[in-house]
Amino acid sequence: MIRRTLLPSVCFVFSSLICLPSAQAGYLNVTFQGTVTGSGTDWGDPFGTGEGNGAIIGGTVTGSFLIDLGLSAQRGTDYEVGGDAYYSANQYVGPARYITSQVSIGGRNYVLGPSTTPEPHDEESVWMYRVDNPEWWGPPELLQIQDEYYYDSDAGLSSFHLWIEVSDLLNGFLTSLDLDQEFLWTASNHPDGSASGSFHTEADIGMGGASFDLTTVQASLVPTEVPEPATISILLAGFLAVIGLRRRSLYR
Repeated sequence: MIRRTLLPSVCFVFSSLICLPSAQAGYLNVTFQGTVTGSGTDWGDPFGTGEGNGAIIGGTVTGSFLIDLGLSAQRGTDYEVGGDAYYSANQYVGPARYITSQVSIGGRNYVLGPSTTPEPHDEESVWMYRVDNPEWWGPPELLQIQDEYYYDSDAGLSSFHLWIEVSDLLNGFLTSLDLDQEFLWTASNHPDGSASGSFHTEADIGMGGASFDLTTVQASLVPTEVPEPATISILLAGFLAVIGLRRRSLYR
């Protein structure tokens, strides 16, 4: 009798728990940090130092790429070359923006967002490959990310280009060729690898470029929906209250 009476309540609570939003990774956030190794200014003050060429060399650069995993999956292309599939890669390229990036360098912080040009010129790409071939001349494992962004202003068309590359031995830091993964690459833990990048801007505040060596590159999955513990607690408390009421009514 008790089981039949409580069955609808049990079904309700467990169906509610199942319907709660689960933690799903919707984005991959790739952050980086390093040191500026070269810079040049064509005109203006693109790095906010008030000085010319070389003023930011030796300074710190930080930044990030926030990659939409859903959109990138629609633009991914798998490659496998060789009879033993010794070369495989994934390339994610698309004119529609699926990467939002930012970089702090010198005295400036740049955020690369959607293009405002009449005909979008933005281009984002992620290139990942792994090569299992002793005759291969390049690095066995490689990750490249680039974000190119344009916008219109009173001064005309402005452009920004941010790029990083991480290379290492095979099975050095990538677990697969999918973007849905986390990793931590550091120069101290990967002495046989390398990581570098560059940034170039041509805007109303100036025109210039910089190159940098990276000491840390980290990829973290960012969930889009996370179940609230309070919601689960309320449902469980309600379930216990229902049990108490049912038991009381039965014993009466």
